[in-house]
Amino acid sequence: MSTLPVLQLLLQDNPNLFTTEGLSALLEDCIRLKYSKRHEFTYPSLLNQQVYLSLANLGNGSSEDEEILRRILSDPKGWCLDAPQDVQCLLC
Repeated sequence: MSTLPVLQLLLQDNPNLFTTEGLSALLEDCIRLKYSKRHEFTYPSLLNQQVYLSLANLGNGSSEDEEILRRILSDPKGWCLDAPQDVQCLLC
């Protein structure tokens, strides 16, 4: 899914996407995806993983993208700037 159809979906969810309030709501929805059962989404299209990944420009389904996401999600602390060098270089 390319970015244009994703933006069209988000605009259907909230026509005010390109306003300060709309972009703030998009950011809040992205942050709260982990707790989706306790949050009322302004952009319910984000609940579709392909929409979310495409918005992050990772939606092409390549195995390399999936591996990067898997590694980040398996150890988010390892991606911090102050993590030990051997942890920071998981993809090296």
